[in-house]
Amino acid sequence: MATAKKMNDTPSLLPEDTPTPAKNTAPDSKTSTKKGGKSGPMAHTNMFSYRIYEAAGLLMLFLCGYMVISLMTFAHTDPSFNVAKNVGLIKNGGGMIGAYMADMLLTYFGAAAYTLAAVLLFWAGNLVLHRPISHFSLRLATIPPLMVALAGLFALAQPFAGWPTVEGPGNGGLVGLLIGNTLTRWIGEFGAIFLPSLITFLSFLWLSNLTTHDLYRLARIIQVRFVQMVRLGTRMLHDLKKDGQMEIELPMPSPKKIPFGVATAKIKPQVEMPAPVAAPAKRVENEKQTALPLNLSDSYMLPPLHILSEVKDTFKPESEEALTQNARQIEAQLANFNVQGTVHRICPGPVITTYELEPAPGVKTSQVVGLSDDLARSMAALSVRIAPIPGRNVLGIEMPNSERRTVTLREMLGTEQFETHPGKLTVALGVDSTGNPVYMDIAKMPHALIAGTTGSGKSVAMNAFILSLVYRLTPEQLRFIMIDPKMLELSIYNDIPHLLTPVVTDPNKASVSLQWAVREMENRYRLMSEFGVKNMQSFNNKFTELQEKGEIPTRMVQTGFDPNTGQPTMSEQPLAKEPMPYIVVVIDELADLM
Repeated sequence: MATAKKMNDTPSLLPEDTPTPAKNTAPDSKTSTKKGGKSGPMAHTNMFSYRIYEAAGLLMLFLCGYMVISLMTFAHTDPSFNVAKNVGLIKNGGGMIGAYMADMLLTYFGAAAYTLAAVLLFWAGNLVLHRPISHFSLRLATIPPLMVALAGLFALAQPFAGWPTVEGPGNGGLVGLLIGNTLTRWIGEFGAIFLPSLITFLSFLWLSNLTTHDLYRLARIIQVRFVQMVRLGTRMLHDLKKDGQMEIELPMPSPKKIPFGVATAKIKPQVEMPAPVAAPAKRVENEKQTALPLNLSDSYMLPPLHILSEVKDTFKPESEEALTQNARQIEAQLANFNVQGTVHRICPGPVITTYELEPAPGVKTSQVVGLSDDLARSMAALSVRIAPIPGRNVLGIEMPNSERRTVTLREMLGTEQFETHPGKLTVALGVDSTGNPVYMDIAKMPHALIAGTTGSGKSVAMNAFILSLVYRLTPEQLRFIMIDPKMLELSIYNDIPHLLTPVVTDPNKASVSLQWAVREMENRYRLMSEFGVKNMQSFNNKFTELQEKGEIPTRMVQTGFDPNTGQPTMSEQPLAKEPMPYIVVVIDELADLM
């Protein structure tokens, strides 16, 4: 008994018959410890106990299989307590003993007879894993109440199709029929179902020898596998719909029908399907009817939009059902990390989709933001970005779309927003996460540096900026100074009329060009000071007003010397002859130039 109590404080099934080794109080060479293991009588005793555990587990496993085969092969013609004589060969797979046992169990307990096989299976697993079955006598005494409760539940259910005793007492046998009728008469149909169900659940937990940790792990595994199966099925249906192989609509539950046992139903999130980039500008409609250049004047015409490539839009956004399913998966995955919340709004974009999550009270923002990598792994996404949305009580979860939409420069330059943008040097940056176009006035950021690795899109961004300015301003309004030491990117602009000088490729000439730009900047600051304005836009507006009135300010300029007196001759000249154009300096490979 000493060995049994050392392994478990409670009485167990098998170790009661194992020999008790004598406890050594002094160190001995035979019982010394080597490399963390024990040798001597104690090691042999533990090994002997393990073999007994395994043998008992295998024996219970054999009994479980024998009982299941006997019950499944039950026949009315086999000899039993209800059959007076043997009318033929025994059809039961368990032989004579199996026939008598199956007849007795099915007659009295019906389908609840399989409970014995289930209990033996659980106990066999525990013993094979060297886990003692504590309180064996109490667990053994729990089997009759469990079988009686299950028999009562089966008796209240509808008759099973093909059940061997369907003509007799039914699914629950004689005991189940008695228990079901008695409970229904005294505590009603609901009580007759609830009370046996509670007894069955508690008895099963006690007989299975499962701990709370085992139940938690089992529930966690079932939840994760269920979510993965649902997600896989949704993807397969979505792929089939996208390929045109089948047309199927996912059934959505009606909000009025709440399933039994669910206190509150999940609120379906609001999905804002992506709209076109923006309404086309009037320029797009006007360019559809081309004009013949009848007058051969020097007036400059902005380049038409049709010379830019137009990519056919083949983008198919994800359906509302798929987006809703993704929102439910996000909630389930966050719940696995003890973060409760509900997705109330979904905003699909051309590249990413934003799910607006409202966390439950008491959930910290940092707790959710720190789960971005774990959520990306759980959702099988490339990356996930989680950040609070300013001014709202929600968190934005951005996930990349399975299919990205191509955004072209032509659609960005052909919008009404680009035409009416208040900035003078407006460039197209692209679209935001929700698909709305984004424009920026580079006059407010006079020193813009585009950095990135090779192939990240630096040249594409620079060309988009240059074309945005060319499509918006004339050479009288904008001039370029382009410096390209490698003679690769900017040489294609060598013939446009906006250039102040041909594209500079010599680093020495580039230095001269930049020094001229500095002197021009200082002259313009001086000129704006004399006009009393702050910036170029104000200067050009004031110059135009004064030119219309004929009141352009003048200054005295020395034009030469008087040959008779030798004094300098002075004359009045206007401060400016024309509005000042914007000068944009574009430098490719600034690091090489430096």
